Amino acid sequence: MSTKMKVIDLFCGAGGFSEGFRQAGFEIAMGIDIDKNACMTFEHNFPDAQVIEGDIIGMNLPLLDLDIDVVIGSPPCKEFSIGHPNRNFDLTLIKAFLKIIEIIKPKYWVMENTPGVKIIYEDLFRKLPLPKNFNYQILNAIHFGVASNRTRFFGGIFPKIILSTKRYYDITPVKNIIRVNNPGFRAYETSRNKDFRIRKIDVDDVGPCITTHRKHIERYLLPSGRQLEVGEMALLMGFPDNFLFLGSRSKAVWLIGNAVCPPVAKAIAETILKTESNKGKYIC
Repeated sequence: MSTKMKVIDLFCGAGGFSEGFRQAGFEIAMGIDIDKNACMTFEHNFPDAQVIEGDIIGMNLPLLDLDIDVVIGSPPCKEFSIGHPNRNFDLTLIKAFLKIIEIIKPKYWVMENTPGVKIIYEDLFRKLPLPKNFNYQILNAIHFGVASNRTRFFGGIFPKIILSTKRYYDITPVKNIIRVNNPGFRAYETSRNKDFRIRKIDVDDVGPCITTHRKHIERYLLPSGRQLEVGEMALLMGFPDNFLFLGSRSKAVWLIGNAVCPPVAKAIAETILKTESNKGKYIC
């Protein structure tokens, strides 16, 4: 019997969700995404995984021959994000995710999205084929050592994380993660430039939630006026410093802003392993 549980990552993006599961000891078997840069980045960081570039809707999935224990994924969240001005709560991609769950029938599955999903859970989710034992948690990455204030919805079939009181009071400040006094590009800040939204960083506190484009192009500025580098954004999201993002700067920022924070994913993965260990199975 294999000592590692196998994972498939749907809407995998750069692989933040998978990175957390890998750190916990899982085998990442496959990643699927429609974005080329996401697939390139995932393939580079998970060289042993199969990577499929394409739309999962209507996809003839070769993954059906795999013995998969866990399915994870992050259907694009703009339909539920308060930062999206024209959202219409389209459930098409979430339904596609659930269809694959129904086909694979994994032991566990976890879907990540914005907290806005919780608000509509009682209403729209009644239209979805969710199992009776479906549960969800709203988790903030700051409670897992991440120096970014990022709250997300995690729903599916998985054991819930029990947060200790200590986690709610201990935070990791920005200055503990990056070298705030390093020289670098200083963003030009002016009220006349309506294309940019300036988000100033308190280095003694956690940083803001790193996002993709909202109504404006966001600029994250340190007290010196220096703009965060791509690698620093990734570090503040909890990525290891050897995780490489391929493509242009804008593409890398987009991938980071869409990612699941690896430490949060790792905590979820560890609860699954603990549950399996209590059953006398899988030691990673």
